Amino acid sequence: GDYNTGYYNTGYYNTGDYNTGYYNTGYYNTGSRNTGYYNTGYYNTGYYNTGSRNIGYYNTGDYNTGYYNTGDYNTGSRNTGDYNTGMFNSCNYSNGFFNTKSPTVNIFNVDSGMTASEFRESKYYYALISTPFKLTKWIEYTEEEKQADKEKELIGGYLKKYTFYEACENWWNEMSDENKEIIKSIPNFNAEIFKEITGIEVEE
Repeated sequence: GDYNTGYYNTGYYNTGDYNTGYYNTGYYNTGSRNTGYYNTGYYNTGYYNTGSRNIGYYNTGDYNTGYYNTGDYNTGSRNTGDYNTGMFNSCNYSNGFFNTKSPTVNIFNVDSGMTASEFRESKYYYALISTPFKLTKWIEYTEEEKQADKEKELIGGYLKKYTFYEACENWWNEMSDENKEIIKSIPNFNAEIFKEITGIEVEE
């Protein structure tokens, strides 16, 4: 191929050896943009992955940071489900070992009776993500500021940083009244805990 700095590459822009994909910096990769070894997927930084975007080892799923996972988004090991932090789980969102049933989750410090998957598919979750939560925001300089300062004219703006509480306030203020009511109807909703976490005072 072209632009290779290693050996036996048949792809492009590889810096390792025996790569047949593109933009690999490891060895024996057949996918693209891998920095590990023996990957057949894409964007892997670990070893022996056949999935994509793994930073662990021996994963056949995607987005894993653990090892030997065949599911997706696992940070644990040897899981066949998704979003597990434990080992040998064939369910989802487990932080334990050898589980086949997904655990229910606490909401406001009380068991909700819902699994994490059920909550993520509920109206409550969609209300929570209905408005953006931004800890940073790009602010454009005004024309007056640009004219007064050559550097500001070249840069164009700056990245404003919000505290967590400020980001929560902006998130809440941009939300529709309907979604605010849905959030206040989340199982076990507790206004005191909500304020402690977000800094936002609401009436139940």
